[in-house]
Amino acid sequence: MASIIDENKLSVEKFEGAISVGMNMQQILTMFQMTSRDMDLWCMENYKGCNFRYVYELVRQLTLKEYFEAMKELGFRGNPSALAIINNAIQRLDGGSTIKIVFDNNGVDTESEEDKVND
Repeated sequence: MASIIDENKLSVEKFEGAISVGMNMQQILTMFQMTSRDMDLWCMENYKGCNFRYVYELVRQLTLKEYFEAMKELGFRGNPSALAIINNAIQRLDGGSTIKIVFDNNGVDTESEEDKVND
C-alpha cells in the first residue's frame, strides 16, 4: 500500500493548487519535500526561468484576483455571505483596518432565491 507521501509528486497543477489554498512557501517546500534551491530549479524549468519566490507571488496574486472577481460578482447579485467574505479577506490583507465596501450594481438585479437554486 502506497503512502500519501509517496503519492504526492510535484506537478504544476499541485504546486499552483497549494498556493491557491493559501499555503505559504515553507509549507509548500515541506509538502513536496524540496529544498529552496531545488524548488528554484524546478520553477525555473517550469515557469520560463522564474524563481520560486517570484512564481509563488505571481500565482498567489492571480489567485486572489480570481477570488475577488468571483466575490464581487456574488456581491453584485446581493449575496450577503459573499459580501462578508470579501470584506474579511480584504481586512486581513490590509492588516485589519476597517474597510467599507460599496457595490454599485449598475442596474444588475439582486440575486433571488430562484437564482441561487438555478446556479
